[in-house]
Amino acid sequence: MASRKAREGQSVGVYTGTGGAAGHVFLQGDATGNLVIVGPAAEDAAASGNPLLSGGRYDATPRDLDDGDVGAIALDADANQIVVGPSAENAAVIGSPVLGGGRYDSSARTLGNGDVGAVALDVTGRQMVAGGVAHDAASTTVNPVVAAYEAADFDGAALPNAVDTEGDVARAKGTLSGIGLQMLVNEDGSASPIVAEGTAAGVGLQIVLDDGTDGVFAQGDTTGRAMVVGPAAHDAAAAGNPLLMGAEANAADRADVDEDDVAQFSADLAGYVRARLKGYDAAADASKVAPTVTDADRYLDSEELVDGTSIDADPALYYPSTAGLEMGEFDHLTVQFVLANGSVVTIEATLDDDGTPDWIDITPSGYLLNADSTGNASFTDVSGILDFDGLNVQKVRVKLDGDGDSDAQIHIKRRRR
Repeated sequence: MASRKAREGQSVGVYTGTGGAAGHVFLQGDATGNLVIVGPAAEDAAASGNPLLSGGRYDATPRDLDDGDVGAIALDADANQIVVGPSAENAAVIGSPVLGGGRYDSSARTLGNGDVGAVALDVTGRQMVAGGVAHDAASTTVNPVVAAYEAADFDGAALPNAVDTEGDVARAKGTLSGIGLQMLVNEDGSASPIVAEGTAAGVGLQIVLDDGTDGVFAQGDTTGRAMVVGPAAHDAAAAGNPLLMGAEANAADRADVDEDDVAQFSADLAGYVRARLKGYDAAADASKVAPTVTDADRYLDSEELVDGTSIDADPALYYPSTAGLEMGEFDHLTVQFVLANGSVVTIEATLDDDGTPDWIDITPSGYLLNADSTGNASFTDVSGILDFDGLNVQKVRVKLDGDGDSDAQIHIKRRRR
C-alpha cells in the first residue's frame, strides 16, 4: 500500500485489521503535540476505559493478579504509593521493599534476625542512633553518630580542622582526655585573645557592675602580674582608689574610724609605718609609762603554809597543796621551817604543766642561810631558812613527813629578780 503524509491538522488513523471504516481508529494529540491517552480528566476522577496509567491506581479492594499480568502501581486512598512489604514491622521482609520514615516506641523493640524495622525515633521525632552507652565505651553498632568533641592534641600548633569561610560548619575539638577546647573572644566575637606570651591580649577578666552594665577588664604587666590602678612606684601620687600593698603616707594622723570599720595602715612621709604601743594614750598623745617596781614590790608577802602541833603527816602532806604553788614570773624562793616531834621537810619542784606532773626533789640545791651550807637532803626536827635563787620552774611545793604527831611551822616567800 502506498504511504501518504498527513497535512497539519489532518487526522491519522491506525488499521485494526477488521476492514472498513469500523476497522480504523485515530490517534489524537493536544494543542502542543502531545499524544492524548483516554483516561480521567483529573487525578481524583474515575478511570474510564482501560487507559495506560503513568502513575498508580487506588483500589478499595486489593487486586488479585495472575502470574505475568500487568498491574498499575497501587495507591492508597491518599494517593500514597503502596510498597509490597510485611504487614507489620516485626514481620519477615517480603520482596525488596523501599522502607522509609521512622517510628517512636515508648518501649524498645526487639527484632529477630532478618526482620524489617522502622527507623527508631525519640518522643520528639528525632532519629535515635545507637552507640556506646558511656564515655570510653565501645560502640555497640557500626559507625554511630557520636554527639561529642573530636579529639585533638592541643600542643600550641594550629588545629587541623580550620574552615575557609565564615559560616561554614566546623567540628568541635576536645583534648585527648575528652575536655572540650574553648576560646575566649571579645564581646563582639572579634580578636582572639589566645596570643603569644608577652603580646597584649586586649581582653581579660571582666568585672560586671551591680547594675548589670559592662565593667572593666583586669590587666597585667609585661611580667604577667596583675596591674592595679595606683602609683607605679614609691613616692608617686596615688591615682584613683588603688589597693595599696603597704601603707598610705600621711603628714598627720588620720581621723579615727568607727568600730569594726576597715582601717588602712598609715606611714609618715618617710615611709615608716606608724605604730603605737598597746599602752598609747590617745588623749595625751603619749605612751603610757609602766610604774617603776620598787624593791619592796619585788617581794610577795610571806605566806604561812602551816603552823600546828600533833599533825598527822603519815602519809606525807604537801603545802600549799598537792598541786603546788605557781612560780609565774618569780624565780627566787625562800622557805622558813620550825620542826619537832619527828617532822621531816623536803622541797619539790616541776616544769611539767600537766594536771598530774612528775615532781623532783630540789632540796640539796637550796642554800641554808643559818648554817651556810648546801647539799642537804632533808631537814628533821630543826629550824632553818632555805633559799633558792635562779629557780626557773613551773611549780614548787613543801613536803612534810611524820609519824602522826608532828609539830611544824612553815612559811614561804617568792621574789622577782
